[in-house]
Amino acid sequence: MYVLATTLAQALVGIPVFAALLGLGLRIVWVRAARNGVLAPVLVGLALRLAVTVGVHLASVLGGGDGFFYDDDRTYDQGARAISSAWLQGHLLFNPTAYEYAGSTAAGFPVLVALVYALVGPVPLAAKLVNVLMGTAVVLLAGLLAKRVLGERAVSAVAWVAALLPTLVWWSAPLLKEPLVGLLLTCGLLAALSLPRLPALLGFCASLAGLLVARLQAAAVLAATVAVVGLATAPRGQRRAALRFLLVGMLVAAVCIVALSGEGPASLADHVQRNGASMLDVYRGAGSDPLPFDVARSLLGPFPWVFTDTTTNWDLALYPGVWVLYALYPTILVGLWRLRARPFVLAYLALPVAGFIVVNAIFAGLAFRQRVTIEPLLVLLAVAGADTWRAVAQRAAGAIAVVAAVALVHTRSLPTAAAIAAAAAILWWLARRLPATPNDFITGLGEVRPLDLALRRSA
Repeated sequence: MYVLATTLAQALVGIPVFAALLGLGLRIVWVRAARNGVLAPVLVGLALRLAVTVGVHLASVLGGGDGFFYDDDRTYDQGARAISSAWLQGHLLFNPTAYEYAGSTAAGFPVLVALVYALVGPVPLAAKLVNVLMGTAVVLLAGLLAKRVLGERAVSAVAWVAALLPTLVWWSAPLLKEPLVGLLLTCGLLAALSLPRLPALLGFCASLAGLLVARLQAAAVLAATVAVVGLATAPRGQRRAALRFLLVGMLVAAVCIVALSGEGPASLADHVQRNGASMLDVYRGAGSDPLPFDVARSLLGPFPWVFTDTTTNWDLALYPGVWVLYALYPTILVGLWRLRARPFVLAYLALPVAGFIVVNAIFAGLAFRQRVTIEPLLVLLAVAGADTWRAVAQRAAGAIAVVAAVALVHTRSLPTAAAIAAAAAILWWLARRLPATPNDFITGLGEVRPLDLALRRSA
């Protein structure tokens, strides 16, 4: 009787509510994208993510994988089923610190999936549609962030690259937290640029609170970036006001987490400390690789020239995206160099990238899937360095040529290295035929001045 009543309630109420919420989210993204001139890349990004998600989900189901691709997404599904089942039986309070996975408190994403399951039943594809929406929203947010820090002309270029970047597309497909963490980090950085306006303050607090229960490393990076850049851009006599607004946002987020946890602040802090120590012991204990190796492999992995029996899994879907990242890395370095004249813009983009990669390597070891969190910022840096199409393609060809040499040393396979070198030569030949007209993507480069309004009000 209980099962029948639950199923009937979900069919009559839950599914329509879920569809309405999904439609509302899509409408918000649609309207904001149209208002900022990036509707075309947002719609293309949505179509790509939806097609990939539905296609590979069906492939997984037909292959006996039940729609899952990794151990992690199956674990999140099991946790979400348990939480939603408890909710449906009347146990509405849930302590986020009670959910532990791999030594870390990571209840944010399972709770989100549990909300979906409570509305429509344990249907992983429905939760993946939320990932598709969040991944599409990241395309819009990347464009809006580009408008604030690079200028109007960079908006469309950033949105198109974010819409098409294969790794950003792929990580919307599994039932994993990557789209959520990327959305929260990008939204938090964007909201911080308009502090202390109330909507921006609410957005910053919500982003920080969400990251605290989804991925603590990203929360630390967001808070540190906004604090460092915000205080650095504040006039000396007004830094106290800037610090006050930053602390208010962080305090509100922390209070929300403590209230939801049902524990006292001391107990919650002790829980987080023990989890951090556990993760350090697992990933940085005896036998682990030196930190620089994990940092490098987090940026470069998985190596796309390696095809063995151990790669016959869904990581193969990442290989096209890794080639694209290899091709973009030289232009990203040029973007860093071109932004040297705008040190606060450079810091606002580079600090989250460097900080997240290092902190994540410390606490999570080699976890290249988490790189997608900062890939929207890598896109901004790549667009900032895109001086001409010819130069971008030539740098890409040079990067692939270097990869060919590395692959030869790594695999000792001359055919593998020769094939990669041939691809680099073809790309170089094509680059010679591309236009050399300068791409003024960052003409009218904006200044990053977090807390401007706060400083003016306090003056």
